[in-house]
Amino acid sequence: MAVLYAGCASTPRIPGNGLTTQNLFALENRLGSRRLLRVRRLSTQMDATAALTSVKPQIKTTRGTGTVTNGAQLPKGTFDTNQTSNDQIRLWHHGAPDLTLGTPVGGTPGTVQWQQYSMRLHSLAEQVLGIDENQMPVLVERFNYELYPGQYLLVTVNAATGSNPVTNHWCLNCAWTEEDFTTFTISGVVTLSAVPVVGAEVLVVIADDVNMTNAVFWEVVVTGAGGTWSSNIPTGKLAFAYAQNDVSGTKYTSPGRPYQA
Repeated sequence: MAVLYAGCASTPRIPGNGLTTQNLFALENRLGSRRLLRVRRLSTQMDATAALTSVKPQIKTTRGTGTVTNGAQLPKGTFDTNQTSNDQIRLWHHGAPDLTLGTPVGGTPGTVQWQQYSMRLHSLAEQVLGIDENQMPVLVERFNYELYPGQYLLVTVNAATGSNPVTNHWCLNCAWTEEDFTTFTISGVVTLSAVPVVGAEVLVVIADDVNMTNAVFWEVVVTGAGGTWSSNIPTGKLAFAYAQNDVSGTKYTSPGRPYQA
């Protein structure tokens, strides 16, 4: 698969929010991108200016559920200026300029895929700060970590009471590539009482398996002449489709078609 874009981004310094949870960062591949996103690097560091007297925060990385609804967008650093990032691939953080909190990242954590502790400031003279707190070392260095359109990655602080004060200063770095992917085509004909329907909407959903693991909405296809429709699906995924049509104010929904591989 061809690499269409390679980029990186870094957050401003994000102060702790004084709460037990804080969504720091999200890397989102929105439905409209039609690109495969591969995470190449993700690191998180925290610098503290006050001694920590409780359990230090855990940083958790998950595939978020639902969609990203809020946050401040990060600008993208481009490796090759002949390449252009897709606008539907977006990076979000909880902050504004350095050391100011803007709108929190509106995301919901999913199943934890990697977690680790951050640093501890035992006293004002005994700080320990890692060189590179790689947040997903095994996943992104040895295996492909992929975000298909409609998926996003979320980094969240999970802290004991008092362990993520505003005196904590967070910073995240991320590198990724955007790639095309091979597809296969599914198609069909929408009919009503055996008559082909032009202008019906066919909703296509893709998933990893028939149990709808990691299922995401893919696209809406409008039927053309003869009620025909088709959709290109990423290779390795399964696809499910059903049709909706409005006839003189009466809405019809077709039975779901089985998953197609």
